[in-house]
Amino acid sequence: MVAHGGVNRVILCHFLGLPLANIFRIEQDLACFNVIEFWEGYPVVKLLNG
Repeated sequence: MVAHGGVNRVILCHFLGLPLANIFRIEQDLACFNVIEFWEGYPVVKLLNG
């Protein structure tokens, strides 16, 4: 999926179980990518801001 940094932050907060009040504590550089895998139904963030 390709998305704006703000959308990426919302998605990451959701999968990390963080309140949206912490949205800007996750840095998203231009043209970066994140990898989220699902193991037995649970999200695992494998790469952040790559």
